[in-house]
Amino acid sequence: MSAAASNVVGLPAQQVERFVSRVELARLMGVSVSTVENLRRQGMPSTTWGRRTRRYRPSTAIAWAQAQGRRAA
Repeated sequence: MSAAASNVVGLPAQQVERFVSRVELARLMGVSVSTVENLRRQGMPSTTWGRRTRRYRPSTAIAWAQAQGRRAA
């Protein structure tokens, strides 16, 4: 793989964090899906894709939960 192929918008591939679903985030955090929904309603950062699809950046969501004193893996 060439150096240019490993970059996405100028960032090395290892620095690009993918968005995850609420199910994946719940698994990463060690909580239930309903807990993720409750945290989102309380202000946990997320992004809406289209009309109904919501995605989370794990590092941002987990950092927010930890700052709130919530359980996060």
